[in-house]
Amino acid sequence: MAQAAAAQAQAQAVQHQASKAKQPLGQQAAARNNTGQQLSAKPSNGTPMKKGTGRTHNERRISTLTDAQIMAKLRSVVINANPTPYFQIIEKAGQGASGSVYLAKSLKLGGKQVAIKQMDLSKQSRKGLIVNEILVMKDSHHKNIVNYIEAYLNGPSDLWVIMEFMEGGALTDVCIICIRRISSIVISNQIIS
Repeated sequence: MAQAAAAQAQAQAVQHQASKAKQPLGQQAAARNNTGQQLSAKPSNGTPMKKGTGRTHNERRISTLTDAQIMAKLRSVVINANPTPYFQIIEKAGQGASGSVYLAKSLKLGGKQVAIKQMDLSKQSRKGLIVNEILVMKDSHHKNIVNYIEAYLNGPSDLWVIMEFMEGGALTDVCIICIRRISSIVISNQIIS
């Protein structure tokens, strides 16, 4: 049950943070009152916002950036180095649409187990989403979610995202198990009724 609670908390945090990721990079949307009027004319960095857009004058949404601009933004938020000297790969934990996940020991963190999501950016059609994901994760730390540790860009396209390791398998597998359990409880209650 602790895994189910953690999975639910992580899903809620990711959903909340994903809504923030749809905003322009580097700023939060201006607060609005219950009538939709903008309450703040400046983001936290003090740059005036472009009227009616929720963006600063010199800022554009990530989806409008070119691949070169997205890669420049990515290089500015990750460590641009070969990560292999800092990790000892233990085993491949899984394979997803965007890459492979490995269980590893972090030599920088005294042998602590971590999960490494390794992606080949040359095979990614929506690199901007990956940049947004990293930006959201960097700002999201909570005891009930799997937290981001760091990310490395090794060469032009080898991205490693280092996360805390959580036992119990893939989050989707945990969610499927929980849904099946809930479904069986509902069915049992309907039979009893």
